[in-house]
Amino acid sequence: MLFGFTAFVNPIATTFGWSIAQISLGMSLRGLESGALNPFLGVVIDRWPARRLALAGVLAYGLGLLLLSRVNNLAMFYAAFLVIGLGSSLAIQMLPMTMVARWFRKNIGKASGILAVGTGIGGVFIPLLVKLIDTYGWQNALIVLAIGLWVVGIPLSLVFRNRPEEHGLLPDGSPPDIANGSDNPEARDFNIGVRQAIKMRAFWFIGITLMLQIATINAVVIHLMPYLASIGLERSSASQVSMVVALASMGARIPFGLLSDIFQKRYVMALTCGLLSAGAFLFWLIDGSSFVLIILFAITFGLGMGGFQPVRTPTIAEYFGIRNFGAILGLLSVFVTIGMIVAPPAAGWVFDTLGYYDPAWLILSVTALAGAILILILPPPPGSSVK
Repeated sequence: MLFGFTAFVNPIATTFGWSIAQISLGMSLRGLESGALNPFLGVVIDRWPARRLALAGVLAYGLGLLLLSRVNNLAMFYAAFLVIGLGSSLAIQMLPMTMVARWFRKNIGKASGILAVGTGIGGVFIPLLVKLIDTYGWQNALIVLAIGLWVVGIPLSLVFRNRPEEHGLLPDGSPPDIANGSDNPEARDFNIGVRQAIKMRAFWFIGITLMLQIATINAVVIHLMPYLASIGLERSSASQVSMVVALASMGARIPFGLLSDIFQKRYVMALTCGLLSAGAFLFWLIDGSSFVLIILFAITFGLGMGGFQPVRTPTIAEYFGIRNFGAILGLLSVFVTIGMIVAPPAAGWVFDTLGYYDPAWLILSVTALAGAILILILPPPPGSSVK
């Protein structure tokens, strides 16, 4: 929905006469709900079977899309996004990231990259989505998305497995070595409690960096097509730019995951912040006739966006361990929520007030660069042996 929502902004505004800021606030409310719920969802994920939670998330997400297709006022619009937020938090964000952290140690970056490719593949179909919206209307397009989500997501949710230890395995699929006493997963991994994590500098540095990254990503992606339309690009051309961003993002996910298996994860995260900063700056530079700059923006920003996705889980696991991963991830999601809440409607407010977006992109470029600096000054995790 992150990639796809940009295609719905202008059609919804045309239908109801709502401002860009009012519409983008829907995504921010989704983020607000996620931030409020994720600390509790993290605890639930650490205790409840993954299969049931995945199924509940898929059902809620699809229901939210159906509700969104039937809205006729802002209150219903925002309520639909609250349902979408609950479903996406479970089915797309918290649960899959926790599963990767439980099942992988040696290749956690690679596994996170593969997971991130799956969550980002929808962006490739932006031109098709635009065609669907323009031909059948945005309401019918949402119904198609909801049905498609259920057709694919419900069967996939039924194959979730909770922990490797429940199936006689250790992370990475290794059989337990009873002779050496290594069948106890707690012996293979340091573990930090939630209260201890909150007192660590790493918790705050990583949280603020995630906040600055997601603020840049959400604001640019949500306003991508409206901004390109405001500088003179046709809707079909803007959808193709969105597709290039998505392709670059997908192409970056596995390589950046592999990089995080080789080098210190904070360095890789800093690189993604730098790419996002450069991408936002290029976004500010472009105009309707600067084709080269538009493509350079799409590739640069897409690489930063895609690289960010697979590095989060390994970084959090490296600093805080696995036992309380879900709960700690939920608390860190509060930082992410702040970025999601503030940045998209703020960018929309800039456009509604000034008639152009330029100051928003410059500010986001600077804040993303600040995230790179912040994560670079964070000391390496205890026992780090990578380069």
